[in-house]
Amino acid sequence: MRKIVLLSLTSLLLTACSGGLRPVSEPGPAPTTPNTSKPPVIVPQPGTPSPAKRSLEGGAYFEQSEPLPPTAKLTVSLHNAATGDTPSGRIAQRTVFVKQETPIPFRLDYDPSKVKTGQRYAISARVLLGGRPLFLTPKAIPVQLNGSNDQPVEIKLTPVR
Repeated sequence: MRKIVLLSLTSLLLTACSGGLRPVSEPGPAPTTPNTSKPPVIVPQPGTPSPAKRSLEGGAYFEQSEPLPPTAKLTVSLHNAATGDTPSGRIAQRTVFVKQETPIPFRLDYDPSKVKTGQRYAISARVLLGGRPLFLTPKAIPVQLNGSNDQPVEIKLTPVR
């Protein structure tokens, strides 16, 4: 019992020395909370490009005899053909869960300021299950990025062996 009282008094003394306790007769300033409110951020709805964006739509298809698990994901990337599908060359990327419908529809929203006249662009895709590739595009598919009249792209994926 004596040890408990001694520990309690020691913790009170340490708290008082660190400024944690104030005498009742000495009112301090009211605690203030910093103003952390930020202006609201407007987030565009999924599937609708912002005015500064353009989109490329299409479908990916593959032949599958057995249904894929619901955790399989399709990733479609738009990139500069000269640099390939690297982070520096990638213009847009979208990942969606694979549904059993085929072709799997996709929509890539991209920033037109990243598209340079005279450059070649391509699209590639892969289906992953737990990080393991199941289907890939054997070669990147060239695309024309004309702006408002971008044509739908059909991507055929082949099984990884």
